Amino acid sequence: MSTFTRLIAVAMIAFPGCGLAWWLAAKQFLLAYLAAVLLPWSVSVGSIGLLLIYSLTGGRWGQAAWPWLAMNARLMPLVAVLFIPVLLGSSQVYPWANSDLLQQFDHTENRQWFYQVPFFVGRSMFYFVVWSILAWISTVGLGRGYESRATGHVTSSPTSQPLAGLGAIALLLTITWAGIDWVMSFDPFFGSTLFGALLGMGAILAAMSAAVAAVCFWSPLSDCSADDKTISDLAGLLLAFLMLWAYFSFAHFLIMWMGDLPIESRFYAVRTVGVWSLISPMLAVGGFVVPFLCLLSYRFKRSPKMIGTLALGLLLMRTIELWWMVLPADGQTTATSLPWAILPTTIAVVTTYVAGLSWLAERRENGVISHVA
Repeated sequence: MSTFTRLIAVAMIAFPGCGLAWWLAAKQFLLAYLAAVLLPWSVSVGSIGLLLIYSLTGGRWGQAAWPWLAMNARLMPLVAVLFIPVLLGSSQVYPWANSDLLQQFDHTENRQWFYQVPFFVGRSMFYFVVWSILAWISTVGLGRGYESRATGHVTSSPTSQPLAGLGAIALLLTITWAGIDWVMSFDPFFGSTLFGALLGMGAILAAMSAAVAAVCFWSPLSDCSADDKTISDLAGLLLAFLMLWAYFSFAHFLIMWMGDLPIESRFYAVRTVGVWSLISPMLAVGGFVVPFLCLLSYRFKRSPKMIGTLALGLLLMRTIELWWMVLPADGQTTATSLPWAILPTTIAVVTTYVAGLSWLAERRENGVISHVA
């Protein structure tokens, strides 16, 4: 039995649990499902961003990580399919779906036309179309990946850098608006110009972690030898993105809290009650302090096993961070435990995505798909 078949079997076992959770408590299920599907979305959209960055800058790290970044980017249509339940259940999740909420306040006309379910669904579909196009551009359209297996190098066309620059701008704008629609709009009166950048940087860190883990533990499919210098380069870049994510996270918290406005500070207030009061410091320590100290070690950065394990740990922290962002939106601020729906939804979504990645990896290894993409 292949890895793909085993993963699909696990997903098929988990999906009935998702159906039961939807039947018993639709809103809690949809929130748990959104938190779960944002993890593969982070890896896929972040991989597109890293491919565009590599097209602009080059570097040894990209030679090793390119195959995994390309395959994750090409799974964006699968992420779009996984996102369908969120779109179908948006009227049950988002408070603005009840038009009476916004009509109760003055000067909300701009929000009333913007926060409409059909418009929300249309915008989400547009985002996935743009990301799918960028996935194709970043893996094929930029002219990379036409060298033979013997060379193990990828090349770029003369027009790749301007195209990559425009793609990066489009990616930044769409991620920002997606963050507003999917997470910020749980509170239609909450506003943050930094939230989109925070969500996007988390996606870049998740994609880099996934690529590093694959290079370290799934090396037979890597085109370039993951020697000590390459692993060190990947670790250094992982450290850079970790520090940027920590900077955006702290800056967002500082701006919201120092503003001392109830409409802004409420985002953090509801995430310091019950179980969330434990998860917040866990994210700070496990998501930044420990990885930061590990990545400062020269010996640690030269060990593929240690770096790969750390990368998997960062993916776990990303999963918990997305729970922290989404799940408190149900308004049950006194809850002392996570909703049980998070378990089947996370297993079903993640195993489905990894099964898609395994399928692409097997086809690539057998020469069915192109060398790099």
